[in-house]
Amino acid sequence: MELTIAGNQFKSLKARLHAEAGVYLAIEDLISRQGNSRYLLRGMENREDFLGTSLSISIVSAVGLVDINNAESTVLSALFNSAGLKEEEQGALVDSILDWRDADDLVRLNGAEKKQYDFARLPYVPANGAFRSVNELKLVLGMNMMVYREIAPFITVDARTGEIDTTQAPVELLQRLGQMGGDQVLLETEGGESDGETIYAKPSHPVFHLEIYALTKEGGSAHIRVTVDISRREKERYRILSWRELPGKRRYSNG
Repeated sequence: MELTIAGNQFKSLKARLHAEAGVYLAIEDLISRQGNSRYLLRGMENREDFLGTSLSISIVSAVGLVDINNAESTVLSALFNSAGLKEEEQGALVDSILDWRDADDLVRLNGAEKKQYDFARLPYVPANGAFRSVNELKLVLGMNMMVYREIAPFITVDARTGEIDTTQAPVELLQRLGQMGGDQVLLETEGGESDGETIYAKPSHPVFHLEIYALTKEGGSAHIRVTVDISRREKERYRILSWRELPGKRRYSNG
């Protein structure tokens, strides 16, 4: 029994350490990137063998994601629609998000401010300011974990714009937002339309979301989601903005 537990702990530790190595491989690739590079961008899957462990590495620029601090209501509605919410549920959640991030206490038609949070007996109230992390979205009245997990790979607080750079966005996100049809998806995923330019070339925006999945030959697995800033402020080569270790496999690959 003790040997089994120790063996499982070893497998998990090895997977986590190798996933961490994948994070730093991705960061180094971004920092040293000159024109075309080793890893595809736009959330496409890059496979890597690391000391016998299979790594799945994806990289996407923050400007290719939905910034929940700046996105328009129509974009948020489309994203929630793709997660299976009905129209009235979408409207309530979008209004609650807008009420959370605006500076006033005026309640939108289907939204929620302090009074609604108090009525729901929640131990907090809306920030009336910007989301500090995507994780904070879980606190919005009406948000549930199923919807959050569905959209989490496609949202950010680091784009600093409501516009999505479609040359950097994952294909699945464009599909969810209705900005790409089936034929175009096929061209993108096969590399037929991009000619290797946008899927390799690094955008000027310095913040990237990384998703790493590790599977060891012993069967151990690990999943890490990281946000990194490579703008080289002062003497730092990069800054880790967020780091989350998650269960299960990554959401999207090859777009």
